[in-house]
Parts: sequence; C-alpha cells; structure tokens
Amino acid sequence: MNRDILLLSLHPRFATALFSGEKRVELRRTRPRLVKGSKLLAYATAPTSSLMGTLVVENVLEGSPTKLWPLVKDICGISRAEFFKYFEGAKKAYGIMIEDAHALDEPISLYALRDGNHSFRPPQCYHYVSEDMVTGWVGVEATAT
Repeated sequence: MNRDILLLSLHPRFATALFSGEKRVELRRTRPRLVKGSKLLAYATAPTSSLMGTLVVENVLEGSPTKLWPLVKDICGISRAEFFKYFEGAKKAYGIMIEDAHALDEPISLYALRDGNHSFRPPQCYHYVSEDMVTGWVGVEATAT
C-alpha cells in the first residue's frame, strides 16, 4: 500500500471551496501521515457522493486550536465559532495546507467507484488507498505532479 495516497472525505461545501481556491487549508483533529508533495484524493460526501479531484500538500500546520486559528482564519473557509466548535476538547489542531488543487473534469460517482471495486467504501474521515486502486479510476494519477 502506498501511504502517500490519502482519500479524504469532505463536506461538499468544503470540497467546492478547495477547488475554487476560496479555501486553502483543510482542518483535522488527527494528523495524517503527510509530507510536502503528498497527493490527496478529495471525496465529497452526500449528497454529492463523488470523487472530486486531487490536492497536493504544501505543509501541515500543528498546534493548539488557539495557536492555529490566527494562521488559518483567512483561508479555512469557516467562521471563528465553527472553528472552535470543531476543535472543542482537542489539545491539538492540524491544518493541511494545499498548494495545488485539480478538480476532475467529471467527478467520479460513488456508484462508478464501486463498479470498479466492489469493496470501495468512502472514509468517515480519511484513509489510505493503494496505488492499484487509484490507477483504476480514470483520470486520476497516483503520483504528485
């Protein structure tokens, strides 16, 4: 399994904002194993239920929610209240900085993803996928560009 390919579930609102450039950081309560140049696959949850495109990691920020907020407030796509509600009770907060976002010309539906791999299940948060699985998805390259 290639641990550099991370399938990330996103609310459609946030997936759209990442691909439009309005949002340039993805917030998480747990830190995935990512480094500069790692490729992410963005899956938009229901009602979209589709693989939307690829994202390339610029950097991963880490700190308490209080320390992370000033760094991401203008690029995270949510209000201060939403930010602190999401990180309520968390000692650590993570911001995955995105340097490049490529939307697929045509999103790949959950139905189409399962047609090629009956065991495909969208992650609740994120999970790693094998390069073999990714190369089976038309138009998605596993290696970072």
